[in-house]
Amino acid sequence: MKIKQLALLSAALFGISFNAYSQPGLKQESVSIFKNSTAFFVKTGQVTAKDKKWEIVGDTIPRALNGTFWISSPTKELGIVKSFLQDKEVQGLVNYYSDMFVANDGKRVRFIPAGDSTWMEGKIKVLQTPNPDPTKPAIKSGTLFALIQANGNTSMLTSNQVNAAKKVEFLDSPSFTNASIQKLPVMQANFSTAKEKQPLDLMYLSQGISWTPDYLIELLTDDKARMTLRTTVINEAEDIEVAKLNMVAGVPNFKYATVIADFFNLIAPNNQYNTRAYAQTYQNLAAPMMNGAVYDNDAVFATEDFNPAPTGNIGVAEGTAIEDLFFYSLDNIMIKKGERALLDIFTAEIPVEHVYEVILGQNSASYTTAYSFEQQKLPVIHTLKLTNTSDYVWTSAPAMVVKNDKGKISPVSQDLLKYTSKKDNINIKLTEAPDVAIKFSEKEVSRKVNDKTIKEANNRMRYYDMVTIESEIEIQNYKSKEIRLDTKRAIIGKLGESNEKWKLAPRLQNYDSYNPFTDVCWELKIKPGETKKIIYRYEIFVTHY
Repeated sequence: MKIKQLALLSAALFGISFNAYSQPGLKQESVSIFKNSTAFFVKTGQVTAKDKKWEIVGDTIPRALNGTFWISSPTKELGIVKSFLQDKEVQGLVNYYSDMFVANDGKRVRFIPAGDSTWMEGKIKVLQTPNPDPTKPAIKSGTLFALIQANGNTSMLTSNQVNAAKKVEFLDSPSFTNASIQKLPVMQANFSTAKEKQPLDLMYLSQGISWTPDYLIELLTDDKARMTLRTTVINEAEDIEVAKLNMVAGVPNFKYATVIADFFNLIAPNNQYNTRAYAQTYQNLAAPMMNGAVYDNDAVFATEDFNPAPTGNIGVAEGTAIEDLFFYSLDNIMIKKGERALLDIFTAEIPVEHVYEVILGQNSASYTTAYSFEQQKLPVIHTLKLTNTSDYVWTSAPAMVVKNDKGKISPVSQDLLKYTSKKDNINIKLTEAPDVAIKFSEKEVSRKVNDKTIKEANNRMRYYDMVTIESEIEIQNYKSKEIRLDTKRAIIGKLGESNEKWKLAPRLQNYDSYNPFTDVCWELKIKPGETKKIIYRYEIFVTHY
């Protein structure tokens, strides 16, 4: 005798039988994914109408966000569109021993009841009351069972007694699914004509799909690198099988698309399978935490694992600018709900320049009788200047930098590469350079006491001294090659002379400020082993009462 043992978990989920977001007759024309866990779907096709109606049920209904759902007929034959809750027969996995008995009416079983150690064996008979509503399916409920034994005796069992059994074995091959009545949301499209095939267009914004980009920058020579953009697509919304998948870079404005559209927000009390209620909870709680890569004017908080450079096609995505957004488009992509996918977007060789940067602290106008600093050492940051000569806008994303020396890969750093337009350039931080030393000091060389006197509103007098400051920056390059060093500082005061050429960018000051404010930068070439000094002066009004 072939015996099949059954061990059921009471916490098992009862899964509905619908295909994940299958909408018969409609095909995805395009899907455009944004970084904030939303995606815009465009679908078109011919649906099969019955009695001038076409319905989709449960999880086949789009989780459209407010103000983004549009359905239309190219032939203008679409009438009223409705959404409502309706009792539907649903097939799913059994949840309890009693459900298993209902699903296997007429089959032989043996089990050990609670509080006993002997087996009971017989044929299951589900005692079912007649269905009082002929419009509904006659679904077995299974509140009372008869166990017909081989000796002719019949034992009566309640569902509680069955569920409390210690062990259950089926002597006939069992079924693990059962039908039930579930109150599910329905979307119904009504047509003005009785044609069986009706063309429909559908578009909507939905939550639960995101793309998380990552860059790999391989340093090939001192002035050339290979950049690869790859993305992780996280799909928790619906199956994607699309001719054109777009990853969108930019800052979209969907101001009111923050909740499920009212048309779909159907709430069924005590119904754990209600799609709209689940979608509302998902959006409000889960979706904001889907990923850390947000819009291109914000920071990226999450990083991805290192992935080697792809060996496939160069520039596999089509890049298109639409208004103020940029679309990376890939053809013929299939990603099921619940899956993650790694997709290569493009690979391009770009020019790079190694730039060393040091930023000196801004000075202050709040000193009274003295103006001087102790000599201080400052960190020098090795940065990489990238020029976008590719055919693509660069979206904000973490960038892994490696050295590729004839196929041998060595790690260098990881930093955030910010949004960069075509033909523009961007700097990313590599590391601190220990073999470039910077020393900085300032001293007061002269002072004109009470050079300016201002009477304030309370008749109090404020006095200003004019102080002349001399600053010295000493640079030592211990590297074995020439470097470019950018030395930057924000200076309050009237600039004097500098022994090295500097670039000046004046700032707008408040009306009551007597000192100009200027950003300055020295861009210098420092030879290997060379020591170079920058000496400059400025005048500043400092106040005292």
